[in-house]
Amino acid sequence: MTFNEAAKIANEGKKIRRKNWKGYWYLKEGRMFNKYWVMHLSSGKEISKNFSNATIFNCLAEDWEVVDDTVESPAGEYTVVNSK
Repeated sequence: MTFNEAAKIANEGKKIRRKNWKGYWYLKEGRMFNKYWVMHLSSGKEISKNFSNATIFNCLAEDWEVVDDTVESPAGEYTVVNSK
């Protein structure tokens, strides 16, 4: 799916990632009802600012998936819920 499609799903509270990523992105509630993107890395670290310049290329990709972060394999991967 495109990033636009995935972002709409993320806005509903679900987590998204690109195919073959071990981590995922999600939207978090901020102050004054603003949402912001958070990158959850496979190491468990989360980054909410200072996204790299490569982020624009990720947003243009069409291999986004919805993931279930409640099911993690021993390899640190998450179950795919929906993929187009």
